[in-house]
Order: sequence, then C-alpha cells, then structure tokens
Amino acid sequence: MTSHSVGASDGSGPALYLPVAYHLGKQPIVDGLQSYSGDSLTLDTSIPVLTLDYGADVAGFPFVEVASLTGSAAQIELKYSESFDGLDMTFSDGPWLFTNGLVKSFRTETFNISQAGRTESLSLQGGQRWQTINLLTNTSVTIKSAGFRPSVDIKPASSLPGAFSASIEDYTGLSDLGARVLQAACVGKNSQPSTWKVTSDGALIRGQYPAKSAKGTTFGNYTMAFSTKIVSGGTGWRVAVGANGGYGPYFLVTTGGPQLVNSNQSLVPVNTLTYGFGFTIVNQTILPSAPVRHIPLPVTLSENEWYRVTTTINSTGYNIEINGMQIAVVPSAEDKQYLDPCLVCWVGQINATFFPHIEELLQ
Repeated sequence: MTSHSVGASDGSGPALYLPVAYHLGKQPIVDGLQSYSGDSLTLDTSIPVLTLDYGADVAGFPFVEVASLTGSAAQIELKYSESFDGLDMTFSDGPWLFTNGLVKSFRTETFNISQAGRTESLSLQGGQRWQTINLLTNTSVTIKSAGFRPSVDIKPASSLPGAFSASIEDYTGLSDLGARVLQAACVGKNSQPSTWKVTSDGALIRGQYPAKSAKGTTFGNYTMAFSTKIVSGGTGWRVAVGANGGYGPYFLVTTGGPQLVNSNQSLVPVNTLTYGFGFTIVNQTILPSAPVRHIPLPVTLSENEWYRVTTTINSTGYNIEINGMQIAVVPSAEDKQYLDPCLVCWVGQINATFFPHIEELLQ
C-alpha cells in the first residue's frame, strides 16, 4: 500500500502531510506523475494546473507557501478529492452538506495571494488523496510547498503497541489502515479550533454548513432579525426549518463589490437576493432542490458595512427587509411541489460574514 509523505512539523503540532507525486500541465492527470522531492514549482498561463497525489487519504488544514509571484495579486483555486475523478468536477467530490462540523462544507476554495509567504485555509478538509492547484489569473506563481497541517497526530502502525502481519501483504495493510483510522477518529482535547471567531466587531462566521435548532420546529410564523457585516461575497440564512431535518427555504444576499475570478455569477449573481428551496442551491444528484430564484436588490450592498436583515414568515411566503426597506416578497406556494420529507436542507454563509447576534422573535 502506498503511504503518504510526512514532513517536519512546523512547530504548531503534528508533522505536515506533503504530496508524494505531482504533475504540471493544463489539466489534472492521474498517470505519469513525477515523484515530489520538495522543489519549488511554478504555475503560469501556459502551465496553470498542479496535480498533487498524497498517496493515501490525509486530512488537515490546507496550506500553500508561495516563494514569489508576478503582479500585485494572484488567485489560485484549490480542489480536494478522495478519488481522482472528483478533480474534474465543478465542486470536486463535494459539497459535504450533511452535518455541521469542524470541516469545511465545500471541497473547493480560492486563495487571493498578494505576497510571498504561507497561506492556510481557515477550515479543515477531512479526507482526500488528490488535490489540484489551479492558477486563475494572468500572472505566475512559484510554489515552495503545499500540503496539510493535521490537527490530529496519527502515528505509523509500526510505532504502536502490538502488531499484525500476514503472508498476504494487503491483509497487513488493511490492519495498519484500521489503526490509522482509529487514531483519526480520536480528537484530542483542545486540538480543534472554533469555526466561529469572536472579535470586538462581532462573531466572524466563515462559509460553512450551519447547525439547525430542533426548537424551531415548534414555532409558528415568526420574524428573524440579525445584523451582518459582509466581509467578502455575501451572507445567507434560513428560516422555517421543518421537523424532517431542515428541508426548506434558503436566502442569500450578495454585495455589489469585487468578486473572485471563478465566482459563479449564474448561480449567485452580485447585488442579488438568491432564494432556494430544498437541500441546497447546488442541485446534487441524490439531493435535488427547487430551481433557484434571483431577485435584484433595489439598493447596492457594500462590503464592511453593517446591515439589519429581517425575515418575516406569513401564510403566503416571506417578507425580506434590509435596514427597514422591503427588498423582496417571496411567495411559498410554488415550493410545495418540491417538498420531500426524506431530504435535509442547509444554509451557509459564503466567504466571510459577521454575525454579532441573531434574534428569533415569536409573533
């Protein structure tokens, strides 16, 4: 069985996971990879894609260390996947929207690199062998290293008490894999960072699958209000979560500010209220959702400005206000045909959003 490469610790915890093989080209490839020795690798417009193979499933905080770049900034898209095939998909082998946890809900993310040094994701990626780094901008980037900083120290089976050996090598490998999985499932005290960052400005909530309270299933029609400062992209919220696990409505507003190069403008347009019903606005094969509706905002929202968002539920739908101004009345009648008690719904904040407090007010 192929094993992953383990580098030296960066001093903040267990040893880093590093790739064992790579390829530079125009698209991901699975064959003909070269052994990775730690040399710097350069991406540019002629060779924009770096494929990385870690040899086995690894997990942790993705990082990229840039040695140099041309231009004032460069954007790179990172994809993570357990199987190689996921690298050819828009959302890789995700999104993972089944639970609210410490791992990132999405299996792709974009870094905006403005200077040399190390950039690390704010959220865990919880299980992948394959990764691509795709240069999106008309620049060049020299990558000194890339990998994952684990939050759990997984020791090789040979260093653990006890041993198992079989004449068939694969059987020995399966036993070693079991020991590795068991360690990965044991989370040390205080080893996992919070997905919310409490600051003097409020709680910074990064893009993730949010938790839903079972207490809300007993509410009648109500009004939910919160204050938000959009740091980048937009902010999303949910109301009317059902007892069937949350299958229902989802709202998302975006600013009119600058967007990342690979932002999906057809799915989430700028300065728009996006409304979805079902599990998610990303229509997945086994988790279908209603067609997404887009309502242009009558005002332009800006990043780093506070807004008061109010959603009122009534018998015919939802009334949405921002700073006391009505921006949309969303009817709910046409959603009934998409009701499916077997599915679970989600809502998430895209990119980064400040939520100082959320109030649920019964009418």
